[in-house]
Amino acid sequence: IFDTPLVALTSQLALGYFVWDLFICVRFYEDYGPAFLLHALFCTITYYNAVMHHNMVIYSLSALLYETSTPFLNLRWFLRTVLKHEGHWWIVCNKAFAAVFLTMRVGYGSYLTSVIVHYCWLSKYESVWMRGSSALMILLSFALNGWWSIMIVQNIIKYSYVERV
Repeated sequence: IFDTPLVALTSQLALGYFVWDLFICVRFYEDYGPAFLLHALFCTITYYNAVMHHNMVIYSLSALLYETSTPFLNLRWFLRTVLKHEGHWWIVCNKAFAAVFLTMRVGYGSYLTSVIVHYCWLSKYESVWMRGSSALMILLSFALNGWWSIMIVQNIIKYSYVERV
């Protein structure tokens, strides 16, 4: 089931997306900064391993669910930067982004991180390097998502206060 053409295509598309993301984060480092660069690097390594070594594919594809918050992130940027709009729809989009981000990257991410680390600890199917790098990538990604979550919650509190005043 993990060697189907659809799984291969999905893994290759994810790798292509994150290679592009890595390029953009390097090219426009001043705009994106170290956090986005690290995220792009972690994801590129993860999907490179899935595509080239066919290891940890089920976990790599499961981690794509983290990206369900990305359309809201991009819509927030579009509303604020292109349309110069921070009114009702920006606030709705901002709340949707926060809800999806916290649910998927922290809630689901906690579960997936523990499953992957547990698998990497016990598995005898992958090399020590593959297990170690997979565990490291998911732990660092989870830490980065935790840091972003703190910033998101701080902004929710800040904007909630501004709305009430």
